Amino acid sequence: MKKVVVLVLIIFLIPSVSMARSYWGALAYDKQTGRSASSVNHYTPHQAKRAAIRRCGHHCRIVATFVNTCIALARASHGSYGVSRNRNLYTARRYARLQCRRYRGHGCRVLISACNDRRHYRPLRHH
Repeated sequence: MKKVVVLVLIIFLIPSVSMARSYWGALAYDKQTGRSASSVNHYTPHQAKRAAIRRCGHHCRIVATFVNTCIALARASHGSYGVSRNRNLYTARRYARLQCRRYRGHGCRVLISACNDRRHYRPLRHH
């Protein structure tokens, strides 16, 4: 009887502990209008992309997908933009603005940012 219990534990419990769930997200953006939308916590990239397009509108295009992390999109006044992924939302936003500036963007501002399931991220540490 003990062997059966041990076998059941091995079969059912160990794989669920060792397999981390992947949560997908997508970022959709329309360069002409500046409209943007995100989707988070989907089980597949396809689901995430469909949800982002549905929220943003049919003229929007997917500019990035992300899994178990955060993402941000920053846009300049003349239309250039930057996208960044990071496990920390603040850092993703900061690097999106930097990417925007690399494309000669002036006045880059974060339009949208999002994170998948927060249980997967390192917290922001204040020094």
